[in-house]
Amino acid sequence: MKAKEIMSKPVLATTLRASLRDIATQLVANSISGMPVADRKGTVLGIVTEADVLEAVKDGQQLEKLTATEVMSKKTLSRST
Repeated sequence: MKAKEIMSKPVLATTLRASLRDIATQLVANSISGMPVADRKGTVLGIVTEADVLEAVKDGQQLEKLTATEVMSKKTLSRST
């Protein structure tokens, strides 16, 4: 099975400067578990997942003060098929 066969469409992405609070809101509102972080050209730079949000909450961090850049996983695999 390929990711494109099960992923939500259209793909919802976020920006490097988006707050973790806003990202968490989008995850819940759209019933998704993660969002790619992309630059203005659409290049994926990382991903923020619900696990990243939960980790920040567990650590007592204020979600509105964290950005995608600070919590995203930067090692992503890219494949165009």
